Amino acid sequence: MRSCLRNVIKLECSGQSLTYPSYSLNCDDEFNIIENKIKEGIGLIDQFNDDIKSSLYRKITSKIAHIVERVDRAHPTEDTKLEERSQLSSKALTLLPKLKTCVRILHNQELSILDASLLNIRVDSDDDLSFDGSDEENEGAIGNSTPKPAGVTK
Repeated sequence: MRSCLRNVIKLECSGQSLTYPSYSLNCDDEFNIIENKIKEGIGLIDQFNDDIKSSLYRKITSKIAHIVERVDRAHPTEDTKLEERSQLSSKALTLLPKLKTCVRILHNQELSILDASLLNIRVDSDDDLSFDGSDEENEGAIGNSTPKPAGVTK
């Protein structure tokens, strides 16, 4: 082990230990790739008919996280490109709630008005919409719950 570390220290001292390749990212190309990834994500969500604990669900959430991070890494300099980046970011951020809404529909859970608007479903004002309150299925969702008392220490 020491012999391996000795060689690594020599490389590090010489300045040749780690070199990163230089990437020249073109915003137009990057935005086209991101747009295609968003379309691919929407297609996966539309075809999703499995459980929240499935590997396909994890695969889709992983792809969504990758898309969001890719949008965040794009740093355009022009104002028009900033607007396009903002639009791509908003599209990417709606993918995960859309996936969770599809899961709720598959499990016959009731939809909130926000979920219905994400899926472009028309909701009448006479409908009684609410969450069922389970934390596993509504992770990150806004719902009504009773507050837990906090412990007081002196």
